[in-house]
Amino acid sequence: MHFLTRFILFFLLLMHTSVESGYPRNKTLPYQPAAQPIQYSYLGNFQATLSLPLSPPPYRAIIYSYDEFYEIAGVDKAIQQGYHLDNMIRTYQSLGYAVLVPQNRHHSHKSIQGAIQFLKNRKDINNNQIYLVGISEGAILTLLAAIHEPSVRAIVLIAPKNIHDTGTFSLPGIERIIEDFHTPTLLLVGNESTNNDVMSARNLRKLLTLNHRPHTYKEYYVNKRWFWNHRKKHIKEVYDFLNNSENYP
Repeated sequence: MHFLTRFILFFLLLMHTSVESGYPRNKTLPYQPAAQPIQYSYLGNFQATLSLPLSPPPYRAIIYSYDEFYEIAGVDKAIQQGYHLDNMIRTYQSLGYAVLVPQNRHHSHKSIQGAIQFLKNRKDINNNQIYLVGISEGAILTLLAAIHEPSVRAIVLIAPKNIHDTGTFSLPGIERIIEDFHTPTLLLVGNESTNNDVMSARNLRKLLTLNHRPHTYKEYYVNKRWFWNHRKKHIKEVYDFLNNSENYP
């Protein structure tokens, strides 16, 4: 086969394997603009970081609520254990999202609700494409914020973990206020996590199912920390779900 022909075929094969359904397969994170520290008020004062993508505005936006381990252990310890929040942010940036990360949440979904209002007031953000992504306790805070802010387009709950057994931050507490919740939801669970965490996630699925709330559920044979890695395949699940959420009524 002629050298030029072989080169063209190799290039086409490379392009085919590098992109799937619009999702970039390249594992190397490209350069992204640095995060900007921001402040906002919403029944309290909050701090956050906002990272904008290289694509032109108006931006789609993700409010990312991290695993509580990040706050408990601190940045350095979290990185040592494989939870590199900056890489997660850059991954979503590279997919074309502005990423806002509330800091020092103090177990308050108000930090997320305030972040939603903050983004809505920015002219460079598409108000119809604001999404919430949360992991572990951050997933519960994300769900509570979405119940109170129905304008968000879709939410992703990753390995949701009960914060309390009773009250606002518990499944019984959520059940009392979920009646008007209709936001499309992706629920991802690692079934090799602790028994309590797995049961918490499965009970949340039952709650969404019994109340006929639009949701997609998927279990992986992994523990919760697997979801800390920005290179794992669940990122594509999130990407595809958020893109397809435009098709939900």
